[in-house]
Amino acid sequence: DEIWVESPIGRIRGWVKLIQGIRPDTLQIPGQFGYWATPVIKDKGWVGLSSLIPIKYNWTDPLTGAMQSQVMKAKVYKA
Repeated sequence: DEIWVESPIGRIRGWVKLIQGIRPDTLQIPGQFGYWATPVIKDKGWVGLSSLIPIKYNWTDPLTGAMQSQVMKAKVYKA
C-alpha cells in the first residue's frame, strides 16, 4: 500500500509492506544524511528518514557519523 508518514518536522509518501522480523506496528525506514539523494534511491522511488527526524549532533556516532537508532511517534495513513 502507498502511505503518508508524518512527524513533527516533516511528511513523506512511500510504499509499505510487511516484512518478517519487523513488528506490524513499527516502521523501518532506511537512510540518513541525504541517503534519499543517491541515484539508486531516486531511481527506485524510495524515501529517506532524514525528512522525518531532526538531525542532532548528540544523536550521531562520533566514530562513523551514523545516526543512532531513535524511536519516535509518527502519524501513518493511506495515501
